[in-house]
Amino acid sequence: MAPEVMQFRAFNEKSDVYSFGIVLWELLTRSEPFSHHSDYHAFRYAVCKKHERPPMPKHVEPRLKSLIERCWNHEPSERPSFSDILKEIDLILINVAIQDTYGRLFWTQKFLSSEKFSEAPWNKFAVDLLQFLGIPVPNPSDHKDVTVINLKCLKALLVRKQHKGADVKAVEYVNIQDFGRLLNWFGPIASPDAQNCTFLDHIRLTLNNPWFHGDIDKDQAESQLSGKAPGTFLIRFSSFDGFFTVGIVSADRRISHQRIEHHPGGGYIIGNHEYSSLADLAIGEAFI
Repeated sequence: MAPEVMQFRAFNEKSDVYSFGIVLWELLTRSEPFSHHSDYHAFRYAVCKKHERPPMPKHVEPRLKSLIERCWNHEPSERPSFSDILKEIDLILINVAIQDTYGRLFWTQKFLSSEKFSEAPWNKFAVDLLQFLGIPVPNPSDHKDVTVINLKCLKALLVRKQHKGADVKAVEYVNIQDFGRLLNWFGPIASPDAQNCTFLDHIRLTLNNPWFHGDIDKDQAESQLSGKAPGTFLIRFSSFDGFFTVGIVSADRRISHQRIEHHPGGGYIIGNHEYSSLADLAIGEAFI
């Protein structure tokens, strides 16, 4: 309930905006607001006179924090309209889904105005991404072209298919959350690294290793490793975005799993050792 409602003052749509801000906070924290209050009069005084609001948790997406705080502003005239809120939420969803700065910029520029901005048709996504990166769009029939190969690797990791009918070809699309997760593993996309490799090159070089199995779970990994010789290993995506996991067959043929810590643009850390690439890690840890 907005302060002006509790004080029996004139109210309008902006009072609902206040309530919506509280609901956003509840969704964010999964908590009950003002739960420390047991006396209504003390609660009413705290909210209406002292402008008390629920505590904002740390590490909240900045735009979301700003939106919630503007929604529950004490002055109704300072609160946003619902039309402004809807526009802001679209940008917030992009920021939450994609951590990479240039990844956010790319998606915002190319797909924010789409009817369903959380998904992008694969063909449009691929061309737009190359243009955003300043990479010439290749002839798709040239299967030896590195960019064509890079796009095939990207497609293998990103594309989802949606069937709209038995006689209709499946629609290929990219989901915004999948794109954001991919950049946590292979980003950033800002510019080529010291070896002049783009994030697309890193994807291709990683997928080129026979020991890399991508997005499989623990059970699938153990099925792949079961019955294999000691020292056999595979590396896969971890359930922690940006991290990887190595599974290896020990001398007594037990299968163990160890997480590889990684952050976009950084090294690959396992135990007390850090490596510049997954391939270097595999060699350095004597997996190969």
